[in-house]
Amino acid sequence: AAVEAAARSQAARVGAKIDWRCEEGDEVSVAGVHARYADLVVAAPDVARELVFVSASPVMAIPDGATPNGLKRAVIAWNGSQEAARAVRDALPLIEAVESAEVLVIDPPRQEIGTDIARRLAAHGIKVDVRERLSGDADIGGLLLEEARVSGADFLVMGAYGHSRLREWVLGGATEEVLQAAKIPVLMSH
Repeated sequence: AAVEAAARSQAARVGAKIDWRCEEGDEVSVAGVHARYADLVVAAPDVARELVFVSASPVMAIPDGATPNGLKRAVIAWNGSQEAARAVRDALPLIEAVESAEVLVIDPPRQEIGTDIARRLAAHGIKVDVRERLSGDADIGGLLLEEARVSGADFLVMGAYGHSRLREWVLGGATEEVLQAAKIPVLMSH
């Protein structure tokens, strides 16, 4: 009841409309069904990890201790994948509202990849800076988080699980690393 009252108060303060549902059962199963009807799902990273698969909705993972003071600066992790494209489409309303956005391309497969998505975002009236980085021996997830920190990002947009979950669990992967270590909200789509 206290969490519901706080959520409703916050929503009312910013003029947002929310639905509140409280059910018993497996957290991911129950939330996954309801999340299919949502524009955006907000969850803790451990729940977000599962909801990104079962909800078919964009999921914003909010790490413990994160205190978002508004979403003013976005970093978009872009690799040209289907997952990244879906994340950008899902995040468009948020990206359109930020003061600045940066497209971050790590190990570009071809030079135009960052310019291509910047052109697409410009069609929506969004001006972005494009930055390309080579990973060297660095883990991609750690590099994404470091670049987001350096640029002062309030949130990160990325595709989730471009490889199988088993492969990412066994070998590690950018999604898992970001979910475990992020200090800022991360909007993910799969």
